Amino acid sequence: MPSDRSHVYIPRERWSLEFAQALGHEDGAVGPQEDDINYPFAFEMLRGTWREQVSEQVVAEARENAIRLWPEGAPGAGGVGWRHEPVLYPVLPAPERANGSAVVVIPGGGYRVQAPWEAFPFAEWFAERGVAAFVLQYRLLPYVLPAPLDDTQRAIRLVRASAAQYGLDPSRVAVIGFSAGGHLAALASSLFDEPDPLMADAIADTSARPDLAILFYPAICLRILPGLRVFALGTSQPDAALLDRYSAQVPVSERTTPAFIMGSVTDQVIAPSHLMSYAQALADHGVSYELHLYSSGVHGSGVYDRRPTHSTWEALLENWLRAQGFLQ
Repeated sequence: MPSDRSHVYIPRERWSLEFAQALGHEDGAVGPQEDDINYPFAFEMLRGTWREQVSEQVVAEARENAIRLWPEGAPGAGGVGWRHEPVLYPVLPAPERANGSAVVVIPGGGYRVQAPWEAFPFAEWFAERGVAAFVLQYRLLPYVLPAPLDDTQRAIRLVRASAAQYGLDPSRVAVIGFSAGGHLAALASSLFDEPDPLMADAIADTSARPDLAILFYPAICLRILPGLRVFALGTSQPDAALLDRYSAQVPVSERTTPAFIMGSVTDQVIAPSHLMSYAQALADHGVSYELHLYSSGVHGSGVYDRRPTHSTWEALLENWLRAQGFLQ
């Protein structure tokens, strides 16, 4: 029987004033929060970002081959339609380039939207290097944690369970997350022993542990991010146990996934202390990591920066992936 997930969706009649204000917030990067915009496909928002164009073929194939994470409906779903149905969009490498590695791409957006410049552009970047990418469209407000984490864990399980179908090595399934997506990727790196909330199919028996985690300017500690608490948990005053559960540095153990972590000293949203606290937690438990902090850069940039000194992330990430056996 499905477990109770009624608490992950907050219907309108239960909205607090702070939650209603959060839902009505206009993000300067993406504009008003429109119900009818499927943000990962809002490619007009890519102009001026790291990669302005995504090939039409990639988009068409991703739409055509979309995978619903729960075909019978997500646990705790509060309605129907794309906002209530988490989906994976596969972006596959050309057969002659495929190397058997896979990555689940988790865009950021503060749990309100999903930034398009952190979705398909990065999926295409991986596919060009032989890695099968799967863009995750997870549930957003008025869903709160653990719903987005349920979606993330299910996505990892599904990709691994589909290894034979896609020609993948089930021991080479990574995650990449940005900002709030980085928060989900970091949580998934430690909380992988939790059961699938449906507990009803073969996918539920597959491991949800990512083999690598790539974290770009990730939110880590909800203790010091009161604004994000509302978006992630539905309240700015959760109890201490809930704060600890979803502050990603707390559940780190010796089994936590190795990580590549990147951010900037001048990030106006995620201070370097987030990245360093997570790196320190990994170090304390003997988990391998690589941390890169640029001297300047803005939050949510999709790591786009025209300055040559800031374009080194591609080489750094490629070298790390190669050392981990994810690139040939």
